[in-house]
Amino acid sequence: MYWGDDDEIYEINIDDLEGEVHERLYNEYLKVYKESVYQEYNEDTIDIFDSELTIADKVTIRVPIKILNICKVIQSKVNHNEFSILVKATWKKNILELTEDYIIPKQTVSSASVDYTEDLNEYKKQGYNVVIHSHPFKSSSFSRDDIETINTHFTASILYSVGEFTRAVITVPLNNETKLQIDAEIELYIPGIEEDIDISNIQIEYPYRTNKNKSRKRFRNNIHFY
Repeated sequence: MYWGDDDEIYEINIDDLEGEVHERLYNEYLKVYKESVYQEYNEDTIDIFDSELTIADKVTIRVPIKILNICKVIQSKVNHNEFSILVKATWKKNILELTEDYIIPKQTVSSASVDYTEDLNEYKKQGYNVVIHSHPFKSSSFSRDDIETINTHFTASILYSVGEFTRAVITVPLNNETKLQIDAEIELYIPGIEEDIDISNIQIEYPYRTNKNKSRKRFRNNIHFY
């Protein structure tokens, strides 16, 4: 082994040393060796383990309330038939946020189908990457045709049924022959309104029962009883 400081380095045969000196030097050698290996390992792997990526176990689709209201109006006009619209959306980490920019492509509809009568690729090139279509009855699942056709051609597909969005999926290409469809949570929002509104002056009332079975009231923040 080699031993010394920055000015002088000596080559030592550790096997020639005996007793406490042997043990002390050997332990110091192991300590320095482990530290150097650890430092070298960190330098080689820091780019691998510190990717700075957002790792998510779920996906959320945020939809403007205006888009929900538009779907309600369209459904009222087509009666008990299906319909479809396209919407522009952008990713914000693991959240796909829809805008209020939508378009109604040309389509022929019935109570059980939507058939587009124009090429949708031009709309996709313009950024319309989310498709919404309706089931004119209470439904929370896509049909087999939905899954294999309409859902596969857009980043996200949302199902509208009886006044609400009931299901959403994200489509992820795995290779040229396979796409993965992942369920996403749906969240409504109003664009332009700050979400960090201070509501500290609002106390939420929670009724509960006492041992005497009398209704009393409790406040969440500074808890008051009366």
